Amino acid sequence: MSAVDSSIPAGLANEAEAARRWFSDNAKVPFKVTGIVDAEASLTMSADEPRLLKLVLCGNRDGQELCLREDFRVTTAGAEFEVTHL
Repeated sequence: MSAVDSSIPAGLANEAEAARRWFSDNAKVPFKVTGIVDAEASLTMSADEPRLLKLVLCGNRDGQELCLREDFRVTTAGAEFEVTHL
């Protein structure tokens, strides 16, 4: 069973925010990060390689609370992040 943490480790906060912003913009729904799955596995990856993030995102669509578990690959691209939805 995968471990789900409700707080995002500081070492993944920027990547998680980039993924959240990308997902919210594409879904046209403001989502918030409410959890991360297997954060330790993402933290063990080198900062030079893409990080795989499994995030729990929640938002409100048409008056209904919606929570999803989504996977992302986040790559550092200079001062920005490149996000790929898996």
